[in-house]
Amino acid sequence: MKIKWVPCVFFAVSLIVALFCISIVLPVFSVSYYIKEFDKYQLSEKIRVTEPDLRAVVKNLQRYMAGIDKDLDVIVKVAGYERKFFNEREISHMEDVRGLFLRGFAVLGVSLAVIIAAAVYIVKNKIYYEAAKNVIVCAAVFFGAFGLLAVVIAVNFDIAFVVFHELFFDNDLWLLNPKTDLLINMLQQEFFINISKTIAAYFLGSMAAALIVCARACSVLKRRVKPAP
Repeated sequence: MKIKWVPCVFFAVSLIVALFCISIVLPVFSVSYYIKEFDKYQLSEKIRVTEPDLRAVVKNLQRYMAGIDKDLDVIVKVAGYERKFFNEREISHMEDVRGLFLRGFAVLGVSLAVIIAAAVYIVKNKIYYEAAKNVIVCAAVFFGAFGLLAVVIAVNFDIAFVVFHELFFDNDLWLLNPKTDLLINMLQQEFFINISKTIAAYFLGSMAAALIVCARACSVLKRRVKPAP
């Protein structure tokens, strides 16, 4: 492999990784997305917490996962009585979730840095065709793999949900009790199914766009390349 292909491969892989991270960030850190989902199954009435209080909970949760807020300490009225929304078990679990997201943000940051560095090399050496071709190959591979994973998850979401938590968490704090833990009542299975679909749609859509743009670029650039004498 010629050295010029190396930055192209790094560019392509980092682009796909960045798109995946962004596809997660967009719905996970959107307050309006949560409220829209909550309205679907009338969460406010079910857990007897007002919508303004739910918004405050979501904002605190999102800021905590992003490393902005130090604590999950929002106080709400549940059935008319003031209390902290999150109990100790929920907070302990969310500490693990926060660590997972912070590592994800680090991966996103590294990916963006690699994209910029590789792009500078690509522009400097004018190897646009090679870069576009590598994006097509990488996107096609990831598209297929992610599509297969999406099918597996769709077939049995419950098993996929358990496997995910057993892979990424080394304790059972994620096993919450609907009778005592508001977090599991707020983020019900329907919520996780819908947000998984949204993430998949964002990711597959962005990769499809990358495939189309790069395929078009390859077509145009190939016609401009003159055969070697």
